[in-house]
Amino acid sequence: MKQFISAFVLLLTVGCVSPINSPKLSQSNIAVPDENRAVLIIYRKWVPPILYPVTAYVDNVEQFSLPNKSFSWVYLEPGEHQVKISWPLLAMTGSKKINITIQANKYYFLEFGGSMNATGVGSTFYTSHSFNFSDDIAYKKDVSDCCSLVK
Repeated sequence: MKQFISAFVLLLTVGCVSPINSPKLSQSNIAVPDENRAVLIIYRKWVPPILYPVTAYVDNVEQFSLPNKSFSWVYLEPGEHQVKISWPLLAMTGSKKINITIQANKYYFLEFGGSMNATGVGSTFYTSHSFNFSDDIAYKKDVSDCCSLVK
């Protein structure tokens, strides 16, 4: 049992490192929204299963892969869009989708979050995932504090 707990703790800590040599938000050349487009920043703080990066899709087009403590961005035209976060097959967890409405000339922030949970005395572990979507520029600090840019 002690070996199981040690292995579990190791798995929880291995993926906690930010992308190596990647700039923070303040050091990045992030796009600027204009009268025809918005900028959507998608970020992931620490979301289990931590060993696997997630792949972000916008309107069924693959955009980028996000390990823990990372972010990236994409231009979007005004209107309705669907964002999907997908895990690799080995993560054994489903994808998560959200529909968002975008207006031009704004920044939007989409945090992909989640947690690991246990049920019952036998401790069956499972993960749950969520989105937090906002156009509140205060989220820029949240991204700056946690995450490094991936391309």
